[in-house]
Amino acid sequence: MTMSSLLGRRLQSLLPTFWLRMLAGVALTSLAVTIISGVYLALFFDPSMSMLSYRGPVGYLRGVEMTRAYASALDISFGVRGGLFVRQLHSWSASLFIASLVVMLATAFFTGLFRRPRRWLWVTGVALLLLALVDAYTGVLLLDDGMSGTSLRMVYGYTLTIPVLGTRLSGLLFGSEFPGTHVIGRLYLAHLLLPGLIIGSIGLAVIRLHRGQDVARPIHPQRGAAAPVLAVCAFTAALLTLMAGLVQVNPIWLYGPADFANAAAGSTPPWYFGWLDGAVRLWPAWDVHFGKYTVPAPFWPSVVLLGLSFAAAALYPWIDKRITGDDTAHRVRERLRDAPRRTAIGVGVIVCFGCLQLAGAIDVIAASFHLPADGLFWALRVGVLMLPPLTAAAAYRVCLGLQYREQAIREDGVETGIVHRLPNGGYVAEHRPVTQLDEGHPPSQLLQH
Repeated sequence: MTMSSLLGRRLQSLLPTFWLRMLAGVALTSLAVTIISGVYLALFFDPSMSMLSYRGPVGYLRGVEMTRAYASALDISFGVRGGLFVRQLHSWSASLFIASLVVMLATAFFTGLFRRPRRWLWVTGVALLLLALVDAYTGVLLLDDGMSGTSLRMVYGYTLTIPVLGTRLSGLLFGSEFPGTHVIGRLYLAHLLLPGLIIGSIGLAVIRLHRGQDVARPIHPQRGAAAPVLAVCAFTAALLTLMAGLVQVNPIWLYGPADFANAAAGSTPPWYFGWLDGAVRLWPAWDVHFGKYTVPAPFWPSVVLLGLSFAAAALYPWIDKRITGDDTAHRVRERLRDAPRRTAIGVGVIVCFGCLQLAGAIDVIAASFHLPADGLFWALRVGVLMLPPLTAAAAYRVCLGLQYREQAIREDGVETGIVHRLPNGGYVAEHRPVTQLDEGHPPSQLLQH
């Protein structure tokens, strides 16, 4: 057996659908590009919060007091050959890695590939997403520019909202009163260590696959299954290179150094945490008092929502087992219409997080489209409560309608397009029985035969 065929069989065992294999190729390529570009950037970055007067190539920032971290990021962008290209390559590849993980998890959820025997592979995927989010966010905070400084201030505030432990945790992270003098160095250490955990999680999934603990061998292995994945990997690397050279991202020289006393309008966290910022904006200002302790309102939509979201995602295979009572092994994907309840839940969750994502950019949307910010605020407050159940109910009804349509085709047969006129003047369409050749074809194809 050749190496290519062996790799193809392994890929089919781990990822039984074509699109999951393609997404895995995108994720692995973007991860590799992120790590390689990050190693190059680490050679020139100085994770120090000591202050200096800037004397670098950016003329309008000369003489401005800033940290060495921000100054070194500017020097990488304009003083190192290819530095700006590598910075943008690093940023785009990290974003693509997160996006590909999200799409992979959504695909596995809607097709039922999170159930036994792939439960622990699903948990590994959720853990990978959490690690990738934290690693990418620490990388953004390291630059100490105006945008990342605002995000760092938000992290400090959210940490302080944690009851009892908030002050101790903030001291552990920042070293002293905000902004402290050690937070950049500690974030830099975490930023370097987290890729090792990500690679270790992927290696754990591969080991479990090799031992056959989570999946079985494909029943009908396809030849050349690895070739399309390798082609997608090459295309992903080329696309990232093109985007890094042509599409600007995170222009830190426009934001200036971090100013913790001021936050510019339009300051938003990275896109992958926009939903969390949106939840904080929409949450009512309700503080909860327990004796001498006060739980500030932002604690619930920030710390609690983040923890519950990932905990619910990781435990969902067992929640689904509890709800459905189904603990059998599922080795093939399931169509969305065949699981209307799960499809409805997925659609509702997507709409809910979509509303939160929009809420995180209310000020930007209002300024860009000349809309009243208060109107958008209340529209999204209502939408985040009303739209998820409405869209979930609509998705549920659509799935049931597709099931009824298939049942009607099985019972009445396939329409032939021939219409007979009855003696009484009425008309009736001619149907033919569903044959074995029709099995597996969707109704839209059967109606065209």
